[in-house]
Amino acid sequence: MKRLFLWAALGLVVAPRAMAQSTSLQVLEQDLQQAQAQHDSASSQQMTQFISQLDAASQSPDAALSLYQSAGGNVPEPTPISKHYNYETPTEKADREAADRQKLTIFANVAQIHCGLMKNAALVLTTPKDPKVQQQWIDWLKNTATIYPQLAGKLPLKNVTMKESVISKYLGFHGWGQSDQGGWSFDQLPVLYKTQVLDPLRSPPVPAVIDAWNTYIGMLRADDPDPNHFAQATEPALDFDRTADDFAIRPTMDKLQAVDQIIKANPTSDHMNDWIARARQMIAAY
Repeated sequence: MKRLFLWAALGLVVAPRAMAQSTSLQVLEQDLQQAQAQHDSASSQQMTQFISQLDAASQSPDAALSLYQSAGGNVPEPTPISKHYNYETPTEKADREAADRQKLTIFANVAQIHCGLMKNAALVLTTPKDPKVQQQWIDWLKNTATIYPQLAGKLPLKNVTMKESVISKYLGFHGWGQSDQGGWSFDQLPVLYKTQVLDPLRSPPVPAVIDAWNTYIGMLRADDPDPNHFAQATEPALDFDRTADDFAIRPTMDKLQAVDQIIKANPTSDHMNDWIARARQMIAAY
């Protein structure tokens, strides 16, 4: 009987303590849920603002330049005054100022594409399975690829990655992590175009692949400062692959002859063995 009273007394002590602990745990869980909800809400608002500002900047070179400068980015320095005599002539001044305006215009266009790339990179990163986002990204990439050759050369901002951009930091987006999108930059557009637009059209080749090849080759040509080097070292292999894809779409003798001309015109090419093997396969298929 004494034992029963002892256990009962202990139960009275332990039960309230267990109930208190259970209540405390529930409160902690509610606090965590509330903190998570507040974080998700803040992140959503931040992302909405981030995309909104980048969307506006990607629509206009002036808006992109303004956002870049607001973020603390540096624009190209004006050309120093070069005096041929004891003073700068009106013509020299007009030419210098016109060159500076052109330089700033090109930079603003690069900034616009930089902002557009960042917007699409962030959307693809945060909603990778949304088909609408994927299609918008591909459409933007196709349109931008046609503009890319006009902005060739070593220009500021072209090699700045998304995660290193002053705009990304200014707008408070820190979600790049180790993602591929965080490493995207303007000068990687040819690679992105090839992997996400050109290559899918080659498996198997469809008629649209020829225009895609032309666009891709134009981008690479614009990036090579030596036209002769591009024509001799780079373009033949691209021409061969384009012609081979064209042959796969609709085999003709003209296309076989075009392949033969590429081979004969480049006897020292490192691709020769591969070209000959593929040409024989095309002849057999024909």
